[in-house]
Amino acid sequence: SDIFSLGIVLYEMLTGTLPFENIALAADPTYAPPSPRQLRPALPPALEEIVMRALAKNPVYRYQTAAEMQTALKRVPAPLDWGATARRTFAGVTLAAGLAAGGLGIRSCEVSPPPTSTPALSLTVATTTPSPTVTPVLTVPTATEQTPTSTPKPTLTPTNTLRPVIPIASPTPQGD
Repeated sequence: SDIFSLGIVLYEMLTGTLPFENIALAADPTYAPPSPRQLRPALPPALEEIVMRALAKNPVYRYQTAAEMQTALKRVPAPLDWGATARRTFAGVTLAAGLAAGGLGIRSCEVSPPPTSTPALSLTVATTTPSPTVTPVLTVPTATEQTPTSTPKPTLTPTNTLRPVIPIASPTPQGD
């Protein structure tokens, strides 16, 4: 009965339907369920034979032990899962492209010296000859100069914020 029950579970797993619509069909010695390949033609014939043998009404025709059935199941060739193959191929190509792009990016990077403390903007007055007019020259930092991007650490500033007054109920005098 265990092999028969396993045959029912395998049939349902492979086809998505039960082999017997009701208990009367399961008990009827003349009724045989439709073959799994009628419902799913892509199933291997060897797997269909194993399921149908497990569903045999006469126990003599079933597998006699679970180990015997397991041996038969191990001999069934595993079908190629095209969806999994496509996902693995896509992941491999994506990984290879990422590594190639990363390798190119690393080669094109240059190591720059650490930034020095220089003012972001400076106003310089340059005169070449003594003249009555002074020409101011404004220097703008170039792309290679680094300007500090961090902000100073916040400090705690005490405030004199008044807290809201909560009225407290006073006891009312009791009448004498």
